[in-house]
Amino acid sequence: MKLYKYISSVLFIALFATACKKQLDTNPPFNFDEEDIKSLDDAERVLGGVYAKLRNVDYYGNLNSSSGYSTLPDIVGDNFEETGESLGALVLLTYWGAASDETNIENIWRAAYNAIVQANFVINNVDKFGAADPEKANRIKGQALALRAYIHFDVLRYWGENFDEGGAGKGIPYKEDTDKFTLPTRLTVGASLTKIWTDLNTAMDLLADVDQAINTSTRKSNIDLNAARAIAARISLYQEDFDNAIDYATDVINAIPLARLADSTAYRNIWTDQSSIELIWTVNFDAGQGAPGSNIFFPSGNRSSFRVDPLLRATYTTSDIRLGTFIQSVVRGGVAREVLYKFRGRTGLNDGNVNWKVLRTSEMYLIRAEAAARRNSAGDAVSALLDLNTLRGSRIRNYVPGVEVGQALIDAIALERRKELLGEGHRWFDIKRTDRVIERNSGDELPANDRFWAWPIPFAELQTNPMPQNDGY
Repeated sequence: MKLYKYISSVLFIALFATACKKQLDTNPPFNFDEEDIKSLDDAERVLGGVYAKLRNVDYYGNLNSSSGYSTLPDIVGDNFEETGESLGALVLLTYWGAASDETNIENIWRAAYNAIVQANFVINNVDKFGAADPEKANRIKGQALALRAYIHFDVLRYWGENFDEGGAGKGIPYKEDTDKFTLPTRLTVGASLTKIWTDLNTAMDLLADVDQAINTSTRKSNIDLNAARAIAARISLYQEDFDNAIDYATDVINAIPLARLADSTAYRNIWTDQSSIELIWTVNFDAGQGAPGSNIFFPSGNRSSFRVDPLLRATYTTSDIRLGTFIQSVVRGGVAREVLYKFRGRTGLNDGNVNWKVLRTSEMYLIRAEAAARRNSAGDAVSALLDLNTLRGSRIRNYVPGVEVGQALIDAIALERRKELLGEGHRWFDIKRTDRVIERNSGDELPANDRFWAWPIPFAELQTNPMPQNDGY
């Protein structure tokens, strides 16, 4: 893969930093090499570098870039429509016309594999130092394995042909070593998922036996056992493994309660980082490190490149606490327009700099509801509706419980996913794993057989590591 260029640059940075250490101890925490790991403490510092790489502008960070795994899936789906204030930087992705030489696609691919390589530094070296403190080693290696599984799954969501564990469709390369000369082959979807589950299952085993709590009640910036189970619930839903989706989601729901209507202030404060209610895992940003969501609404520049789809906007009633929390009217040049206000910044600030909420208990309720409704065994419709009504009743004042059944229930759950998870990076993948058809309010349509449902392997990657390209490119 093109990863050898990344690893070479990491080696250079590490050597340069070592040479200058007596003068300036500033070896950046996100650019380590496996030779920097000489103890468990070193391994933990390198692990911190993996989390730091998720702040890349092409992963969760933004600063008006692609933000490939945060807000972009809502843009390329149907939750937003482009405005006259857009600079058109994402036009080839927004309107599904990108080819293998599209820069944003290459950057999104690279951001993921750069983080994977750093995770491999930890995974492949931590055991050397674990005998003296095995539970600490479990805590470090478990997180690194969960991160490697999670990031590979993110890549599979864009570049894989489907999400069928037994599928023979084209999947992704699975990078498990740190050798710059080793170029992994492209696996099938089924083989890719087998690798993902091997890492994730091992991670959950390790994270169940650690030396100390990984997160606190107010800081959820690392993957602990609850977060690993939440990842497992998400992947299980994609694979239509409804039994495991329900079981994993239930484990998380029992551990981290949903924000209820009585917690409405705390729920609103999630988005200004004043509250950690129902948060499972966040990627934390300090000032200047990024502005998740700024490719939709850039508050510092007072520019809204995308607005919420009007038909989706109309589904939020005035009794819904999410309406004013997620969507607000702002004035520019004397003209008011509605914007995605969800990621505007921390309290008193308007810079778009907030922590990225990767996993929330709300999603677990929606996973469990959808899995039950689609499994459709005895009692499933009742439990699915109960979960859906619990979530809606936690967001809407004076809510009258719904009575949907059958396809209407499945459709209602899908709508609630759009409303609750607006802008959080789910919509494109939800369409891909279910309907595989987009009909936007603007009239733009993407049929089920379009090539863009599986993104092209970047041209630069193919030049270094030849592998089968997705159909149509």
